[in-house]
Amino acid sequence: MVRLRPFSTTARESPDAVALICGERSWTYGDLWQRVSSLAAALRNTLSLDRGDRVTIFTRNGAAPIEISLAAGLAGIPAIAINYRSTFDELEYIVSDAGAKAVFFDAEFASTLERARLPGSVHRIRIGGGKSEEGGSADYESLFGDHRPPPDPHPDSTLALIRYTSGTTGRPKAARRDYDAAQREALYATLIEEFGYGEHDVHLVACPLYHSAPPTFSNMAHWVGGAIVVMRSFDARQWLEEVQEHRVTSAFIVPTVLRRLLDLGPETLSRYDTSSLRSVVIAAAKCPAQWKIEATRVFGDVFYEFYGSTEASVNTIGKPVDFARNPESCGVAFTGNEIRILDDEGRPCPRGDDGEICVRNGSLISEYENAPEKTREAFTADGFYRTGDIGHVDEEGYYYIVDRKKDMIISGGANIYPAEIEAVFREHPAVRDVGVVGIPDEHWGESIQAVLVIDAGDGCDEESLRAFAEERLADYKRPRVYRFLEHLPYTPEGKLRKRDLRQPLSAGQSADRGAASRASGLEGKE
Repeated sequence: MVRLRPFSTTARESPDAVALICGERSWTYGDLWQRVSSLAAALRNTLSLDRGDRVTIFTRNGAAPIEISLAAGLAGIPAIAINYRSTFDELEYIVSDAGAKAVFFDAEFASTLERARLPGSVHRIRIGGGKSEEGGSADYESLFGDHRPPPDPHPDSTLALIRYTSGTTGRPKAARRDYDAAQREALYATLIEEFGYGEHDVHLVACPLYHSAPPTFSNMAHWVGGAIVVMRSFDARQWLEEVQEHRVTSAFIVPTVLRRLLDLGPETLSRYDTSSLRSVVIAAAKCPAQWKIEATRVFGDVFYEFYGSTEASVNTIGKPVDFARNPESCGVAFTGNEIRILDDEGRPCPRGDDGEICVRNGSLISEYENAPEKTREAFTADGFYRTGDIGHVDEEGYYYIVDRKKDMIISGGANIYPAEIEAVFREHPAVRDVGVVGIPDEHWGESIQAVLVIDAGDGCDEESLRAFAEERLADYKRPRVYRFLEHLPYTPEGKLRKRDLRQPLSAGQSADRGAASRASGLEGKE
């Protein structure tokens, strides 16, 4: 059994142990605890924030968001991370909706902050960019002079965890859950055991820390006295270099990151020593079975997968043995979860039949703040959260995600799931990526459009793909329209932006190879 201990305990018992690495710099537990406790004091004493007030973090990955989150938790102040790609009006909306009293921001985003109409009472704390007070902001480092302990330095009362949803279907919603100290520790204990973390784990952060999963899995490393290695932005070769240099044992990634790693090819991958890895967790979007099989061949039996959401935490888990046995599945029910598959009338579906996945556990959000109607719509009468995902469970208890309910195509009265068609095209050796969507059709209601990324110079074209589909798909499931792009548009969380695929071709584009979409939200070179 791995021993769990709060950050402050490790700082006291092992002050010289490495806690955080970012670029060329590293911080020991003793160093980081001194900064965190000083910043917590500044939040309460210098900025005059009270317990329960909110602060927001508008930064790229780095040491600062780790420090701010730890300090805010110590001071009893919820810290809300905001996607740093947000526009000024999106930033303005979230700060206002959350009632935040401070914004910590990277200096490179100063212009976005200046355009946002924020109340004058909101503290603006600039990270980097010199010592000036341009735009009415204060310098982040100036807050570290207060070494008085904050009031209630080790609070046991409930602290709200607030994450804004990605807003792919409208304005982001503030998903709130309330944890006391015992609940938080119990949750981390379960996660650490189930996902194979060990004593003194070294965890690599490659995905944006404003999303819900990356900070959860990085925090797990601190609970076992380990170190966090933070990448400013993702780069496939750098990811391998970090694993090799720091003997990384765990990482959280999204399927698009996995694909970029695999696309480096066997020759490049073989140059790096990744034998230290023992727990690489994949989530945030459905991971194709072919990618799982390929990844296991390259990296070994180190992959875990979970199905979950910002609102419902972890719902299923697939462990390395499940990857080998059942790569199509996203695993079995995670500890403490009740999962129901319900039809459109709210009735339980027989095993094997598709329906909406609904879950209930001790980690569900308590509400969408400021949106009571959305909260009511999200839950069944007996407290199950409606995920909006379509799936089924087999006789052995393995769950399968079929598609998003809103992505289902209805053509000529038939229900068609894009994920099934995408899985077929991924079997084609020339197809690197694919997204399938419904587009308006005056005769059928909707027709099927396939948007593909294919390898250059392989002779693959629309005609050969149509022939490929005819052999493997029923007539009503075959795409009627084909588009070819250089990249598919993904959110930074690794989810395909299907609404972008439904847009008409823009001027200068054609339904042929070479029409590049917006680049993936995951930055960096491949």
